[in-house]
Amino acid sequence: GTQLQTYSRVNQAPAGCIPSSQNRTTMIKKRIAKHGTTGSVGETSSCLRFVAITYALVTFMLSSVHGAAGEVVEGEAPQCGLACAPPRDFAALKSCLTASFPLDNGNTTGLGFFALQKVTYPTDGEAYYKARRSTYGNMQPAVVVMAETTSDVVTIVNCAVSSGYRISPRGRNHHYQGLSNMNGFVVVDCSLLCDPATFNFKRVDGDWILPGQKYIATVQGGSGCTNAVMLAATHKEFTSSEGAIYSVGTCPSVGIAGYTTGGGSGDATPFTGWGVDDLLEVQMVLWDGRLVTASADENPDLFWATRGGGSGNGIITSLTTVVPQSPEPPTGETSRRFTVVLAAYVTPDDTSRQAFLTAFQNFLYDVDPLVSSKFGGGGGLFGDTKGLAGIFLGSAKEFVNVFKEHGLLEEDMLNNQVPSGFYKDYELVCGADAEPCSIDEHGVPASGFGAFEFSSYGEMMLFKLCSNVPLSITMSQTSSDWCNDLGIAESFCSPADVFGIPMQVPTCNHREVIEAFLEAAYDPLGFMNQAGPPTFIEEFFPTVFDDTATSLGGLLIPRLDIETLMDIDKIGLTINHFQHGAPMAVAKDATAFPHRDAALMVEFLDKDDKAQVISRMATFYGDDRKLQGYYNYMNPPGNPNWRYYYFGENYNRLSQIKLDYDPYNFFGNNQQVEPAMPQVPGVSGSKTSHRVGYHVYPIWILIVLAIF
Repeated sequence: GTQLQTYSRVNQAPAGCIPSSQNRTTMIKKRIAKHGTTGSVGETSSCLRFVAITYALVTFMLSSVHGAAGEVVEGEAPQCGLACAPPRDFAALKSCLTASFPLDNGNTTGLGFFALQKVTYPTDGEAYYKARRSTYGNMQPAVVVMAETTSDVVTIVNCAVSSGYRISPRGRNHHYQGLSNMNGFVVVDCSLLCDPATFNFKRVDGDWILPGQKYIATVQGGSGCTNAVMLAATHKEFTSSEGAIYSVGTCPSVGIAGYTTGGGSGDATPFTGWGVDDLLEVQMVLWDGRLVTASADENPDLFWATRGGGSGNGIITSLTTVVPQSPEPPTGETSRRFTVVLAAYVTPDDTSRQAFLTAFQNFLYDVDPLVSSKFGGGGGLFGDTKGLAGIFLGSAKEFVNVFKEHGLLEEDMLNNQVPSGFYKDYELVCGADAEPCSIDEHGVPASGFGAFEFSSYGEMMLFKLCSNVPLSITMSQTSSDWCNDLGIAESFCSPADVFGIPMQVPTCNHREVIEAFLEAAYDPLGFMNQAGPPTFIEEFFPTVFDDTATSLGGLLIPRLDIETLMDIDKIGLTINHFQHGAPMAVAKDATAFPHRDAALMVEFLDKDDKAQVISRMATFYGDDRKLQGYYNYMNPPGNPNWRYYYFGENYNRLSQIKLDYDPYNFFGNNQQVEPAMPQVPGVSGSKTSHRVGYHVYPIWILIVLAIF
């Protein structure tokens, strides 16, 4: 009964206690010999007879599916089914980890920002609390192990598998549903697999996604690195005139492995493509301890699945990505420029709303992508008001010209109650304490507009981080005094109230502040590269780790008819990132990430807003199963159509690849791709199921029922 029950739970836990086919048959024979096939054993003889015969039949079926135990061919998935997975044995796990990482070798404390132990168990009190902490959720892993090398990763995987435990790879511990910290799993923390000094930048060039685009280099880095580390390292490696871009998301402490394999969306995505488009190669440790390379030339199916399939096939230890080059300056400008842009709109009636939304959607879908893709970032649609908060890969002057040409900077659209401001290379040009801005004199509108122009992509993105991060309690491990954290004078900070918490936040339009951000971003062990909430927050919110994730998931919105778009605008939504331009030029089956027709990515924090928008989008599609979601902005569990929602028509191929590389779902969780059903010679329909081990044998079912 235990064995059968475990088998039926294969999709919930890889640790089975089904013995090999030979041992199963021997056990049945012993039971029959002891109790007989007729007569009574107390009042249970008929039950035992039924169980014995049924178990023998199931044993035969399992043997025909999985073969004999131990038949493992190098480079192929084993054929022994769950017989490969021993019972989950905590004592064996602890013994293996202790032998591999002896305490007398210094494997005690002092690792990472939180000075963690090498190996931390639930019995370790405060150390365990620190080791399992997560940006979201309240997970209780079986053990947390800090991997310092690829060899460590292999060792931890081998210990987990040999002890029957599932494995939870953890990059930087920033996951909306806390799924990098799974309950009862062995957490392999890869945050120490990041050393900017070892990054391998190669100066090579070639054509990129859109006609006329170029990349100028590739870079290989450890999987434990963050958005901020990669941004800072790229900025340090290249001169501003080279125009190097490393596309990153909003939050500096997000790990690049999860960011990339879940899709990877950031401010520069319209120009660079999704993060999966930029990926060239990964090194990955599989469930059986093998270290493999996945690229277009080696293990191409695994590489395809890694590019947007959610990273459920193994533990990535390094990634190689391209470094695209920013656009050439337009005629009349001599150097590359990079600008943070802000625009505030007023649309008080249906006529003005329709005019703005039509022009806005036309810009995203119809304008030459080499032009429109220079703009990225986010914004919001809120009925009477709208806003853009993004970046432009060019000067403020060029942005104004482009947006005016396409009807998006009309004076009657912009909020005339908000005076414009314009900074260039940290100097105030107009607005604020200077003279009022004007199109004729300064090249920017008089109201409803803001611009901060820089000479390098790195400065622009660090400025944007500086503007956003200090006001969030989930993006870093700040002490609440940013000037102290950054090591700069107090005069560069000012007091702010963030959710009732007093903080000192930096004033970002100073070169000294941005240079300090650069150094903080470059340090993988520093406060900026650690996921929040910061520890001091617990004084104000003692139950911060008792809550589930606050995000209600993301939605990708394609081009809509104007009536649907106006309806959604009236409900209101926040646009996290734009995905027009280069992402739409890639075929939906070129990578595992399938959603290539949606320019808007939105995230929901209010369940009522989400319900209304989802309902309206379902009406638009005519079928709510056609909704499209972004895997990295994962919904809470419960969506029955999550497979299509995240992976579209690519799911079946992903499921088959999962079977090939992680057949027993050691790296699986409740919203990752499941292994397909193994193909069994002579059994029709064996390719259709998404779960390992569930086959249909009509004849045997009838026999069992007849015996019963």
